Amino acid sequence: MFGPKFERYYPVGFALVASLTLMPQMPWISGHHALISSVVSKLFSPALTVSAIAIGFLATSQSILISLKDSPGVAQMKKDGYHDFFVDFLSSATSLSFVLAIMSGILSALDFNNLDRFHGYLEVVWVFFCVFTLLAYYRAVSLLPYVLRDAIPRCARKPKQTIPFDPNKK
Repeated sequence: MFGPKFERYYPVGFALVASLTLMPQMPWISGHHALISSVVSKLFSPALTVSAIAIGFLATSQSILISLKDSPGVAQMKKDGYHDFFVDFLSSATSLSFVLAIMSGILSALDFNNLDRFHGYLEVVWVFFCVFTLLAYYRAVSLLPYVLRDAIPRCARKPKQTIPFDPNKK
C-alpha cells in the first residue's frame, strides 16, 4: 500500500507522535490536574495481560512459520524476499510485547497518586511503547494470512491475493 519503508517504520513514527501529543497534557508541564495520569495508571494491569496474550500468539505464529518452512508458499516468500521482512516483523512485535509487559508490571507497582516529573516521564515512555507495540503487533498479524495462504487447500480459499507491499521497491 505505502511501500516497505513506511511498513517498516510506521509503528515507531506513530508512537512518537502519540507520546509527543501527550506531553503537553501532563500536569508537570501544564500545571493542571492530571486526568490523563489517572486514566493511564489504570491501564497498566490490562496492558500486562494483553501483552502476555500477544506474546503467546506471536510465539505460536513463529512456530507455524517454522513448521511451514518446506511449503511452497514459504519457499516463494523466500525467493521474493518477503520472508525476512515477516520474520523481522514477528520478532519485533514479540520483543516489544515483552518490553511492554515488563514496563506495565513495574509501573503498576508504583504510586501514581503523588505525581511528580518522574511519573510523568514514565507515563509518556509507557504510552510510546504501548502504541509502538500495538502497531507492530497489527503489522505482523495483518501479514500472517498472506503467509498462511498457501497452507490452506485451494478449494477452501479465495482467489490468489498479493502481499500488500513489495520490499524490492525503493
